[in-house]
Amino acid sequence: MCNRIWFATALWKRILLGLALGIITGLVLQERAVAPRGMGDVFFRPIHMLVVPLMLIAIVAGVAAMAGQGQGVAIMLETIQ
Repeated sequence: MCNRIWFATALWKRILLGLALGIITGLVLQERAVAPRGMGDVFFRPIHMLVVPLMLIAIVAGVAAMAGQGQGVAIMLETIQ
């Protein structure tokens, strides 16, 4: 029953509810609210491990594609300057 009500509620209302609950929790717990920081690290570290290599590969692939067209050297020189 609660599941239906939750998913029937508009997404923006659920987001505002979560934001309000987070603010209230931060105000009530203050310094003790830092304890769940480990969960954030568990979530963000894998994202960082994926994003950095993907960005590097995208940049290298883009420069390599331009090098095939004769523009790679010019872009590399502009980047270095």
